[in-house]
Amino acid sequence: MKFKDGAKKVTLEDCMRVHEAIGLCFIVEDGKDLTFEIEE
Repeated sequence: MKFKDGAKKVTLEDCMRVHEAIGLCFIVEDGKDLTFEIEE
């Protein structure tokens, strides 16, 4: 899933909490677009 300009709405702390809880990875592309990937 990819969200244009999504990096403005999510903090690093949010990303870390979600990753630890369910293994969802947040990837910032071009310094602003946010892509979600499930870590297997």
